[in-house]
Amino acid sequence: MRRAEPENAADNATECLTQTTTLPPISRLNHDVLRYIFSLNGHADSCFTDVVSGRDLDDVEHPPLSEASLTVTRYSSQVCQEWRELLLNSPTIWATAFDLQCLDQVTDDWRDEVLRRTADSLLTIIGNLSRGRPSTYFFSELLEIHWSRIRRLHVSDHRSGLDDVVWNALQQPSPNLEILRIDMRFVVSDFAQVSLFANCAPQLQSLQAPSLSMKPDMPWLSNIRHLWNFDMDICTVQSGFLRVLDKMPHLESISLNAGQCFYQSIANRDSDANAVADDPLIHVSCPRLMRLELNGDIFLFSPILQYVTPSENCVLLLNGEAGFTKTFGLPEATEFGDALSTFFRNSPRRRILHPPKNLPLLYYTLTKTELCIIFTHSCFSNDTIFVVKSDANSSWQDLPGQILRALPICTLEGTKDLYITLDHLPVQNDTAQLLKLFRRLGYLEIISLSWRTLSIVNRVLSSEQPPTSKPNIIFPHVNTISLYMNGFRSDPLGNVLREFLVRRIEIGIPIKDIYLRNWGDHDEAFPLLFDIVDNFNCKLHFMKNSRDTGEMANQ
Repeated sequence: MRRAEPENAADNATECLTQTTTLPPISRLNHDVLRYIFSLNGHADSCFTDVVSGRDLDDVEHPPLSEASLTVTRYSSQVCQEWRELLLNSPTIWATAFDLQCLDQVTDDWRDEVLRRTADSLLTIIGNLSRGRPSTYFFSELLEIHWSRIRRLHVSDHRSGLDDVVWNALQQPSPNLEILRIDMRFVVSDFAQVSLFANCAPQLQSLQAPSLSMKPDMPWLSNIRHLWNFDMDICTVQSGFLRVLDKMPHLESISLNAGQCFYQSIANRDSDANAVADDPLIHVSCPRLMRLELNGDIFLFSPILQYVTPSENCVLLLNGEAGFTKTFGLPEATEFGDALSTFFRNSPRRRILHPPKNLPLLYYTLTKTELCIIFTHSCFSNDTIFVVKSDANSSWQDLPGQILRALPICTLEGTKDLYITLDHLPVQNDTAQLLKLFRRLGYLEIISLSWRTLSIVNRVLSSEQPPTSKPNIIFPHVNTISLYMNGFRSDPLGNVLREFLVRRIEIGIPIKDIYLRNWGDHDEAFPLLFDIVDNFNCKLHFMKNSRDTGEMANQ
C-alpha cells in the first residue's frame, strides 16, 4: 500500500529545485576550488610566465589597471560576504598580487591595508619604477623592511633614483627569492668584493639583471635555470664566465650581451700594463641547456660555442647589435666557423640561428623531419645596422659561407621538409657548399621557398654535372614545392618556375603539386599559372593565411 505524501511535498521539492537552478554554478563550488580560481586570477606576474626564459622587461605588456591582479582580487572580495571572508582569510592570494600600478594612491591607507592582508606570506611584485611616484616610495620601503619575504620580483626602472636602495637589498640574504628580473644598472667600483645576496639565495632559479657580475664561488649558482640579458666583460668571454657556467648544472636557457661596454673592457685591459693573463679556457657541460642566445659581435662568442656542450636539442640564436662597427680579420672569422661547427656537432638534433633584432643574417632550424634556412640580402653591407669589416676595410660577406661549411657535420638524413630563402650567394664557394647540403637531404619530400630563392636554387643545380644514376640525383623524392608569393613578378621570375619544372622532368622526377602561399591580389600571375597547368601536368593549390582557398587542377 502506497504511503501518502504530505500535501506540500511537491511544492517544497519544486521550490528547492528552483533555488538550486537559479544559483550561478560558481556559487555552488566548494571553498578549495574557489580559492584556487582566485589564486589564478591573483598572480601579478602571470604576464611574465611565458617569458621568464625570453624577452626583455621592456617587451612585457603590463595589464591595464582595470584588469590587474590586485584590482581583480579587490573586486572579487566585494561580490558577497562569502567571497569576502574567503579572500580575507587567504593572505597568499594578496601577497602574489602586488602590481605597483594599483598602489599609486596619494595616501598610504590602501597600501597599508594590502600589506596587512598579506600577513607573513611571500611576496610577488611587478611594476615600473618612476621618480616621485607614491608606489616607488612604497617599493623602497618594501625592499628595506620586507626583502627577505620577496619571492618574485619583476621591475623596470625609469630613472627612479632607487639605485642605492636596490643595490643594498641585493647584498642582503634572500632565502625565498625565486625570480629576479630588474633592468636597473649599478655603478660598482669592484664587483670582486661584492657578495650578491650575501651568498644566500637557495631558491633562486631565474635571474635577469644586466649589470650584475658573478663569481664561480657563489653557492646559489647551482640552482639557476634561466640567466637572461647578462652583460659580459672581457674576463667573462675568455674564461671567467665558463667557470661560472660550470657551476650551473641545471641551466636551461641563457642570453648573453657583448656590446659597447664589452669593447670598453677590451680597451681598458689592453691599455693596462699590469693586466693579468686570462686563465685557460675549460670545457663546460650544460646537459639541460635548451636555448642559447648571443647578442652583439658574434665572433666574440666563439669560446662559448667552442667550449660549452649543450643538450642535444639546444636552440641557438645569434643577434647583431646596432650602433657600432668592429674590424675583424679572417682568423677571427675562421675561429667562429670552427666554433659553430663544434656547437652543431654537440647539439645535433635541433638548432635555430636567426635574427630577431633585425640583423639580416641567417635563420636555420633543424628538427627530426624539418630543415629551415634563410639568408637575407647583403648579409654584411653598409646599409645594415651591424657591419663587420675585414682587415682590408671592406665588407666581409662570408659569414653565410662559414655557416654552410658548418652544416655538413649535422645529421640531415631524416629531413623531409626544407624551407629555404636565399636572396643571394655571397661568395662563389657557397654554390659548392649548397650542393653538398642538398646531397645530404636524400629523403627530402617538400621544398618551401620564395621566387627569388628558386632562381638561386636553379643556379646551384645547373652547376652540377648531369647525374649518371638515380642515387646521384639531388632531391630524388621531391615532387611537391611550396612557393611564397611575396615579391612575385611574372617576368622574369615567372620563367624561373618553368626552368625548375623542366629540370625535374628531365631527371624523371616531375613536380606534381605546387602550393602558392600568401596568395593575394596577384592577377598578373594567372597567365603563367594557366601555362603551368597546361604544360606540366601538375596541380596548383592556392594558400591564403596558411589556409587553402582553392585549387586549379589539370583537366
